[in-house]
Amino acid sequence: MASDAASDLKSLLSAGSVLAGSGEKSKKKIGSNVVDVLKSRLLEFHQLPSGSGFQSDIFGETPDYIQSLTTVQVEEVTGDASLWVIDQVNQMSVSEKVGDVPSIGLKDLGTLRTLIAIAFRWAINTRLDRVLKYWSQLSSNTAGTSSSGLVELDDPTEIKNVYNALLDKIQTLLLLLPSQKTAPSMEHRPLAFLIIPQHVTFLLKACVALGWGPDKPESADMQHAVHSVLELVPTSQAIASLGAILAQFSLPTLRSTCGQLLSEQLLKPEGVRGLFSAVLGDDPSAGEAVPLTKLEHVARVLSAVPSTMTVEGYYRTTIPKILAILTDSQDPRIQTPTPQSHKRAAAFAISRALSIRTNTVSRILSDILHPPFFPPRSDTDPQSAPASLQTLQALLSHSDPSPTLPTHVLGPILGPLYALLAALDEVRTSDPALKELVKGLVRLWGRTVATDDAVKGWWKVMESGDGWGEDVEAHWEVIVDNAKVKNGPKPSSISLRAAIDIDSVLGGDDEEGGLLFTPNPKHLVNLLKTLDRKEVASALLVRALDQYQALQAADHDPLKTLFYLRIVMEMVEQLGSIVLSDPQHVLSFVYHSIRAAEESPESKKLPKSRDPSKPPSQGIASLRIVDEDEDEGSRVIEAEEDEDSDDEGPDDLIATALNLLLATLEANESMTPLNTPLLQVILSDLEPLTLHSSPTIRPLAREARLVLTARNASTSAAQSTKTTAADDPKKAANDTYQQALKLLQDPILPVRAHGLVLLRQLIVPLKGKPAPPLDPALVPAILSIFLQSVQEDDSYIFLNAVQGLVAMVDRLGRDIMKGLMDVYAGGLLDGRPNSGMGKAELDKRVRVGEALSQSISTCGDALGLYVDILVPPLFHMVRLRDIPTSLRSSALSLLAQCAAASPSALIPWAADLCSGMLELLQLEGVSMRPPETGPEAAKVAEKETDPEAGEDGESTHQAKQQPGKLVDRMDSEPLSLDPKLAPFRRSALHFISTLLRTTVQQAMDNRRDGAPYVSLDARNFRTQPAGNQAQVLGQGEAFSVELIRRMRIVLGYVRATDVDPVVKVMAGETLQLVTELELARLGV
Repeated sequence: MASDAASDLKSLLSAGSVLAGSGEKSKKKIGSNVVDVLKSRLLEFHQLPSGSGFQSDIFGETPDYIQSLTTVQVEEVTGDASLWVIDQVNQMSVSEKVGDVPSIGLKDLGTLRTLIAIAFRWAINTRLDRVLKYWSQLSSNTAGTSSSGLVELDDPTEIKNVYNALLDKIQTLLLLLPSQKTAPSMEHRPLAFLIIPQHVTFLLKACVALGWGPDKPESADMQHAVHSVLELVPTSQAIASLGAILAQFSLPTLRSTCGQLLSEQLLKPEGVRGLFSAVLGDDPSAGEAVPLTKLEHVARVLSAVPSTMTVEGYYRTTIPKILAILTDSQDPRIQTPTPQSHKRAAAFAISRALSIRTNTVSRILSDILHPPFFPPRSDTDPQSAPASLQTLQALLSHSDPSPTLPTHVLGPILGPLYALLAALDEVRTSDPALKELVKGLVRLWGRTVATDDAVKGWWKVMESGDGWGEDVEAHWEVIVDNAKVKNGPKPSSISLRAAIDIDSVLGGDDEEGGLLFTPNPKHLVNLLKTLDRKEVASALLVRALDQYQALQAADHDPLKTLFYLRIVMEMVEQLGSIVLSDPQHVLSFVYHSIRAAEESPESKKLPKSRDPSKPPSQGIASLRIVDEDEDEGSRVIEAEEDEDSDDEGPDDLIATALNLLLATLEANESMTPLNTPLLQVILSDLEPLTLHSSPTIRPLAREARLVLTARNASTSAAQSTKTTAADDPKKAANDTYQQALKLLQDPILPVRAHGLVLLRQLIVPLKGKPAPPLDPALVPAILSIFLQSVQEDDSYIFLNAVQGLVAMVDRLGRDIMKGLMDVYAGGLLDGRPNSGMGKAELDKRVRVGEALSQSISTCGDALGLYVDILVPPLFHMVRLRDIPTSLRSSALSLLAQCAAASPSALIPWAADLCSGMLELLQLEGVSMRPPETGPEAAKVAEKETDPEAGEDGESTHQAKQQPGKLVDRMDSEPLSLDPKLAPFRRSALHFISTLLRTTVQQAMDNRRDGAPYVSLDARNFRTQPAGNQAQVLGQGEAFSVELIRRMRIVLGYVRATDVDPVVKVMAGETLQLVTELELARLGV
């Protein structure tokens, strides 16, 4: 029986070789075409004993009938015959009755492989194409989508026969396959081994069409067959076959079916990996370069959600599998590493899914990757972060440099991620590789995300404290190469020590100053510097300044205020060349710095009276441990000492801003307040800084204000002179004006001083030259420049400014004099309290007073034109008790200058002024102490023995070394409000003596010239003969008999009892002048 079986198998294989064209006779036959060759093979096959068993409806009995077959019929018969041979060989190979079936050789395997290919080509595919074409035509006619009208359909009966024949052939092929998923072998169904690798796509295509097509009487069996075939092949091959079939079908139902089958394969444990293998291959040595079309194909397949699943359910199934490919977390049975092309495609697929379904995918990624970065719940243990960090690194390193993925993957955990980086930097034993990994992720996010997202993210880091917000107490626990988030405060952190050294904190040493800010400003700004994103750093700087300004104005949370101040100072120090390279950024920084300074009471450092009803301040000053002294004198001394000390903290910030402003203006000569509106705002804000307590800020603010004023005036003048003729005298004056303004913007002092000289020459020309025409529109700018320059510390600039103001008064008269007086007494005469005047403001008023003094001196008898705008406000200032005594003394000096220039101009106020001075001497006089008795007698004796001994046994030399213990304290305490200071009384005596001296001198001059004596009458101005005794007793004179008598009494008392020796001498001289006045009036 074994020999018969072998003989039958050999006969079948021989017949098959004839059909395959591998027989000896077939090789010798050469036909004119393929049809002739196939016909000759069919005749030879029919003549063989084994081929006679093949039956076909179109297979005739005679050779003539075979020759009459058409091409399609020849192909179908050849395919059917090949399939019959394959079926017979398969039945003999698996028959249980055959005990010893001879093995099939390599040559016979080649013949069988050819027969299987012929069977699929002409027995399966030809019929399947006809059926699919018919279904497509039927669908087009039903839907009316054909462009040429109705399509002529094939005969339904014929198509039905084709369909049945196709079904029969498919069932025959399915019998060649094993019934369960086992690895086919040569001994067990050897023909299945030949079908599955090469022809599974054609088999699945036919099965899907028969199982889900319009005519499906056998749909259940075919559908089951499809799933059975898919179980026999690897997932990657199944996905590849289904993908190819999907591209070939045109019917929507069949395409939908393929999509569902493909989704089912993807949902398998190895489905995603199988898709990558099917599209990209499994070569581990392949590089990461993958064609974009393949990447898009993979992403498109993975983004197709099955209709039987929700979107979130589908992605929660597939995304973990994609991430597993990125981290090489694969099946243990697979020993080869994941190809780089697979990782590239995985990252691309996630990025594409994130851009399509942002909310869903980002939420799923967050649930998978972010839990280790947040504090665990009380009932769970903390998760280790390195695993998620490695997944994030793989995902981002294999994706395109697009901001989408870092924004949604790293953005939500930026705060904890930065906190982890800070913790790794603090722990010296931390793993360097882990530290570089975290730093790389943070820098990747900082460099790729959009500017707005970057600013929001870094700002959130600043506000997050330890990384999770101020309301969450958690910290990172770092142990070598592992890191976990634990609940509770950090054990080693100290947020506020017993005493805080604000100077050390503002200087940059937070730890030494007693504060440990989280995040650390220096560490954070240093990281921002490495990102090299100028626009982000600039926006953060401006926003930090805004926040600092808001917190400073609110006057609460001093630690938070100090934190943002440290951020700003660190950014200016480390990123100055980056964030402030753009002039607009510089101006924005200057603007916010000045505004913050205006709202910062600490920056002004002026003594303030404490309101008991107001709660204590919560600003930065409240961090100081030492209480303020309530004594007024102590507060004044402390304020002056603060003014003389080096500025720190906010003052450094303002100084930096002003230096940057000057440098920017010098580098951009075309930048003016007219073409840059922010400069106009800065110009208006610079005025308070010119009176700042810091000796560093004042000159910078004055210089910046002068430059801006000059540029503003220069631009206005240039626009007004565009229509001026070349030979017009005004043009020369305007050219000089422009040159002066240009020189005033130079940082070199002598050059600026020369600019003032040129401006003064516009007012008063050189000797021998006519006065140039002066445009009235230029006067306000010139006056403003002189007033700003008069505050300069350089003596040359100060003197030129004073001379310029005097020249303006001399040429322009009353308006300029009134403007100077407004600056000198402005804000003091409105009845409001004037306490709190700073040293800088006092210095400004005194300097303007010097210009007023020289202007008054040059007026002479013309002082009467200005006396009404000088004397009343000056006399009012003398009577104010809430302004510094030194300023009151200055006002008295100006009144004395008026008396020296023109005593007749003071006629309306002479009596009131003299009476007021006498009352001042009475009220504010300081008399010597009477001789001491009892216990104080010893001190008196000690003073008599030691002439240099002062009070409390101290020598005068020692007393002079201690501020506040001098008899004359005005020089050491210029802001003092004490009216008992000796210079105040000296000024009053100086005014009286000057008025008396000028009156006596005028009377003597008139007598020498024979002119009538001019009396000073408070009610009228009348002339009387010299020597008229009635005139002496007149009741209308300023120096009436009663006033002179009172002068003698008060001045005599002052000369006898005042403690100040200078006052005593001046009182005696004034008494002598009173005597001379009486003699002059008597004609002696």
